Amino acid sequence: MKCLIIAAGHGKRLQEKGTSKPLVQLVGKPLIEHVISAAQAAGADEFYVVVGHESERLKQFLWELVNRLGIPLTVIHNYRWFQGENGASVLTAKGYLHEPFLLLMSDILFDQGLVRKLLSATLQKDEVAIAVDDDLSNPWVDLEDFTGALVKEGKFKDFGNHIPIWNGFVTGQLYCSPAIFNAIEESMEQGDSSLAGALRHMTFQNLTKPVMVGGHFWIDVDDPPSYAKAEQAMLTKKSST
Repeated sequence: MKCLIIAAGHGKRLQEKGTSKPLVQLVGKPLIEHVISAAQAAGADEFYVVVGHESERLKQFLWELVNRLGIPLTVIHNYRWFQGENGASVLTAKGYLHEPFLLLMSDILFDQGLVRKLLSATLQKDEVAIAVDDDLSNPWVDLEDFTGALVKEGKFKDFGNHIPIWNGFVTGQLYCSPAIFNAIEESMEQGDSSLAGALRHMTFQNLTKPVMVGGHFWIDVDDPPSYAKAEQAMLTKKSST
């Protein structure tokens, strides 16, 4: 399974922990290493990483990681990373991925079981499967900053950061057909370069599939409070093994 990881952004809200967000250390490892290790344990065996901000530092670490873990990894440059839209970062991989692939963010940690469940979904032609946490009492979710999902009868009715009603959280892991690239381009033509915009575009065409992953660990590490929560979670997991 091929895996695309977006690691091009600036990560301004986590600057006190490091100037390159993917390289911010958490319990002895950079965030991106946690993500790659969990993805590998879940079945990913070939990696593509989109870089931008502080790309040389990140590339150097990735080559060291490749040598240590023995994994195939391709670096892809998003030279417009400073524009801040993750859809554009995903689109830079269009020429590399021609079959279904796993899409991850370098700052969202998860347990391998979550991704295994996501990848067990049957992906129809041109579909994207999106992991959704239906545990509304999940203690690791930042209720001031999350992407909500409204799912009914196994279909998305709405999702986004400011929807009025939700019954789940979008966790940030996707199982994509290459149709995601066309959706991003179409969304860009309409003035929205975000990944969320492309996914909403696909939802209108009934091409997104929610996969419920409640009970599995995940956390978006994008500011000092969420970093502290992630550290607590990882230390707790370590002490229990």
